Amino acid sequence: MSNRRVLVAAAFSLIGAGALALPWWRGSGPWAGWEVVGTPVAVVVVALAVAATAGLRSTAGRALLAASGAATASAVAVTVAAWGVTAVPGPVVAGMAALGVLALALAVPAPGRGVLACALVAAVGTAVLPGVPRVPERMVDGPFVRIAVLDADRPLRSGEPVLPASVSEQGSGLGALDGVPVVFGGDGLVVPDASGRARVVARTDGDAVLGVAGGRIARLVGGGALLVTGTAPGDPTRVRVDDVGSVSRVGTDGSVWLHADADPRGSVRRFDLAAYGGVQEVPAVYLPVVTIRDPDDTDGIDLRDVRPTAGGTALRLSDGRLERLAPTSTGIAAQVLAGAADPACGLTSDARSSVLTSTGPITVDADGGIWLAVDGWLARIDPAGGMSAVPSPLPGIPYALVALPDGAIVLGTADALWRLPDATGALADLPPVPTGCVADPPAVGPPVALVPVAHTGGDQLGVPLGVDGRWAGGRIGGGDLAVVSPDGATTTLGPRRDGYLGQVWPDGGGGAWWLEVAGPDEDLLTLVHALPGGDQVRSAPVEHPAAREGSALVPDLGGRPPLLATAVGAFRIDGGAAVRVVDGAIAGGVVRADGRGWVLADGRLMALDGDRVLGPVVASPTRTDVPVAVQLAKGVPPEQLSLGRAAVGLDAGGRAVAVSDGVVLRIDDSGAVAVVAQDPRLDAPFTAEGGLVESVDGVLLRVDLP
Repeated sequence: MSNRRVLVAAAFSLIGAGALALPWWRGSGPWAGWEVVGTPVAVVVVALAVAATAGLRSTAGRALLAASGAATASAVAVTVAAWGVTAVPGPVVAGMAALGVLALALAVPAPGRGVLACALVAAVGTAVLPGVPRVPERMVDGPFVRIAVLDADRPLRSGEPVLPASVSEQGSGLGALDGVPVVFGGDGLVVPDASGRARVVARTDGDAVLGVAGGRIARLVGGGALLVTGTAPGDPTRVRVDDVGSVSRVGTDGSVWLHADADPRGSVRRFDLAAYGGVQEVPAVYLPVVTIRDPDDTDGIDLRDVRPTAGGTALRLSDGRLERLAPTSTGIAAQVLAGAADPACGLTSDARSSVLTSTGPITVDADGGIWLAVDGWLARIDPAGGMSAVPSPLPGIPYALVALPDGAIVLGTADALWRLPDATGALADLPPVPTGCVADPPAVGPPVALVPVAHTGGDQLGVPLGVDGRWAGGRIGGGDLAVVSPDGATTTLGPRRDGYLGQVWPDGGGGAWWLEVAGPDEDLLTLVHALPGGDQVRSAPVEHPAAREGSALVPDLGGRPPLLATAVGAFRIDGGAAVRVVDGAIAGGVVRADGRGWVLADGRLMALDGDRVLGPVVASPTRTDVPVAVQLAKGVPPEQLSLGRAAVGLDAGGRAVAVSDGVVLRIDDSGAVAVVAQDPRLDAPFTAEGGLVESVDGVLLRVDLP
């Protein structure tokens, strides 16, 4: 090779190495060449260029020049294949320089084997070095196509081969922006490009993002404020809504439902992301009202479960039912759209007669169809109430769904985004409603009256002790317990020695019982009786395996030591030992002042007289999880019901009652069982002195039975 040719080749080699400092990719950077190809590849390219220039006068100069050109050309080829072509100078300059080096180094006379070998080794070695991020290959799972991979450990920058998103973070989710899916969570919003690479849309500085709509982002910021900003470059939108309490996610209509701090409990307001522009500060109490409820009303909704939809309505999944919430003149009415009470119904062609178990996220398409994940399948409820499903199982457990304008559904799983093209075309019919399905059992009794008696004010404990409004509270972060009377007066019960502000139970005389756990392996239980005057009586520590399982007590309103309720039976703590009284998994119970008691064991309600078991008063031949209302609708006598989830207590007259799935059974001393009420507001009432008390959002409500 002539000296002039060698000098020109060396210049091309240095130009190719220097091009690594130029932009090679346009994203949130732009990214320089050494960032794109990776540090190992950049080091090899620069080292070969320097070595070739330094060794021009040696016999190996031609081989080094060929290796330098081949390495640079290989880096350009691999990068373009992995990242695609963008209008940046780096790859162009590097590629042309590499071709120049190779043309001169391999020019006639025919190159020797050593020169060709060096070029080949350099090209292959550069191609296999780590550092060039590659987009994961497209994957198909039935009709679902993986369009991007999610990884929470990736940095938030455009061009990444996977999307930097975590579904476990506060404010994570999935939405649509300009017709494409957008993932939000962590520090910003990112969308996948056509190849699956990340494109950062906006940064959110770790705020909890509620969603996107119409090119705007809604997020929660410090100080209880809702902040709305634009996603387009130069968008001046910065709307701040102050004094916000609870708030929903952004709905499919581009709005959120929220509660203003100054509003009565249970009130709801609506904020449309598109209603305000520019830089504004809006007090939450200025927003349009969905409903303002009476402060003592118990029908409030948890806005975190609400998804606003078109027409000022919203959707909510609650207790296995899909409901449409709509404002009325008296508040918010809930219309059940899907969700049968009877497990025998299964998934059917009628949404109202379909059982919704293991439900996931929901979304609404352009035709008003509601999409939701049910038991590992993707289903759609049409506006007429018909239900159909995609006959292929979902590729994972979805945390979010979004309907795109082109008719596709995109779902996000723990590690990927999946697209279902032509979603409605992928649906198949579901079976008809089976014979014997009781989707909506008729009411079996009148509702109860819930009378407010106290407000715990967000106390960490807040356990009702009496229907007169007395309750037990504790200082957050401490172990002291106290009884708060209806007029706000406080009487100390003394400290808990284990420092844990756990459940307490009334003793029937103004005091309370609780359990403390101690011992080297936390396997010692101490039964503590706090008297109304503040004195404490402690049992001897009892070794019991249930201490590790968070044992409970069966309240005894006669002042006697209560029974210890465990998963293997009810025990009497006596003289430092635990003596079994009732076998079975104890789910609740109560003992009256005269010593007569009732406990729920393995779905059966057992009657007691002291420590003597009298036998079952409500027992099914076969244990089942079918709701009580459905069992009654199918003709099961009250005394043969299976009580799956139930609370056991006493009414105002001292008679035993069992509350299961909102149905109230009354049991007299002779063992006769009668249905006396049904009210869905009865979730898990507490046994208190004088009757039952329900707790709703810190409000204690006395349960008055018909």
